[in-house]
Amino acid sequence: MSLTTRLSAYFLTALALVLLGFSLVLFLLVRHHLMDQTNQRLELAMQTIIAAVEVHADDVEWEPLERHITLGEDPSEDQVRWLVHDDKGRLIDCSLNLEFDRRTGSVRDGNASAADASGSLEGWRILGRRLRAGRFDPEPVDEEIAVDPRPGRVGLPSDRTYRGPALTIRVGLPWHPVAASLRQLAWTLLGVSAGIWGVGALLSRRVCRRAIRPVVEMASCAKTLRGDQPGQLLPVASTGDEVEDLGHSFNDLLTRLQEVLQQQQRFAGDASHQLRTPLTAVLGQVEVALRQERSPEEYQRVLQIVRRRAGEMRQMVELLLFLARMPARSEPPDTRVVNLADWLEEHRRRWEEHPRAGDISWPRLDADTDWEVRTQPALLGQLIDNLLDNACKYSEASAPIRVEIERAQCGVTLTVSDEGWGIPAADLPHICDPFYRSSEARRLGRPGVGLGLTVVQRIAAVLGAELRMDSKPGQGSRFSVSLPAFRDPTRMARHASEKQQACPRFSSNAI
Repeated sequence: MSLTTRLSAYFLTALALVLLGFSLVLFLLVRHHLMDQTNQRLELAMQTIIAAVEVHADDVEWEPLERHITLGEDPSEDQVRWLVHDDKGRLIDCSLNLEFDRRTGSVRDGNASAADASGSLEGWRILGRRLRAGRFDPEPVDEEIAVDPRPGRVGLPSDRTYRGPALTIRVGLPWHPVAASLRQLAWTLLGVSAGIWGVGALLSRRVCRRAIRPVVEMASCAKTLRGDQPGQLLPVASTGDEVEDLGHSFNDLLTRLQEVLQQQQRFAGDASHQLRTPLTAVLGQVEVALRQERSPEEYQRVLQIVRRRAGEMRQMVELLLFLARMPARSEPPDTRVVNLADWLEEHRRRWEEHPRAGDISWPRLDADTDWEVRTQPALLGQLIDNLLDNACKYSEASAPIRVEIERAQCGVTLTVSDEGWGIPAADLPHICDPFYRSSEARRLGRPGVGLGLTVVQRIAAVLGAELRMDSKPGQGSRFSVSLPAFRDPTRMARHASEKQQACPRFSSNAI
């Protein structure tokens, strides 16, 4: 099922439920209103007839000749009919329109049976009240009555007067006109709802197709995109809604993927170029050595060149594998809390046999200061080693190299600085690119493949640290790595308590 069909089905289902609910509520409201109007007319007619009755302490008097009642003279079907019975259920008087209905047989009353004071008879709404002698408040009628409405079978007193202990009055309205109006309303609501639903069915599919057209266009364009053609993006319609946001998000993703692909292609090209150079040198030396017989010293020289070149290729391969295996997230899985004071002392011993160990000055850390950070010791050691190796490589022998650690606002800053040749300002933004080597480094002929600072930048990102570089030609370089500090809430509270005890003048009690 297509998206257009599903959206149309959801819309038409919702529209049908709304129309059904609206029609049902409107029908019930109209029915309740018509019933209220009918009850009000019956109550008003009952009050009019009760006003014509004389209630005494000993009897109830009905004299219609003295108190003429005009109610019920209109024989129309929607007019009020009324009946008056004595205490034994005999018919005493009735409205003229009801008498006319009985003579002509135009209205079928049948034997009326009232369920309650305002109960519904078949085709009628009836309201009954009984007046008793000595009681001036009428009471509802709830007993059954029997009336024979056929022509010639209704016995009415000649003068239609009555004086007795009780009198029962009933007024009624035919329900047929109201029922006909309600049926007409029901059919009208059904027809209008069906028409609206039909129009919605015709328009919904077209509207849904137009609404998802940008998505269809993006999907069609995505099928034709090729990974080796950078710069290709999806068409985004200016709809100003979530579809436009979706298109921009996909284009941003494509742009990032294309940048990553270009970086990978460039990285692979640089790696192949860097590996081809020592391989070419090795093969050239071997081919020259094999052209004719050589002396043992000549073979030894060639083997030394091959070993040196092979060592360079091994270092390059190891760095490439290190970069490829580096996790692409901000925190490696095996980090732990490290005390930099102890860790740095242990790491310093590894550099004691380095040819330039005497040029490197290591910091003396205060044991009372909190130097704990959450990091990965092996990666942090690789970072320091690369920075120190870079400083030794691009500075003269006996030039000082300093390792410094200082507290920062949000952590610990580890710095490696030298007084070497420095980096030109034009090369500084690209110094961490893979296989990038400045023109000064190539001119000096220093060994390297241009991956050391790339590894440093990648390790800093993995450790959640920030790498800052500052260098001036002829004055040296300075590389700073800001590591986030490890904050133990228990230790911080204990430290604050000790500080407060040591400095009571700053305590809350002293203020």
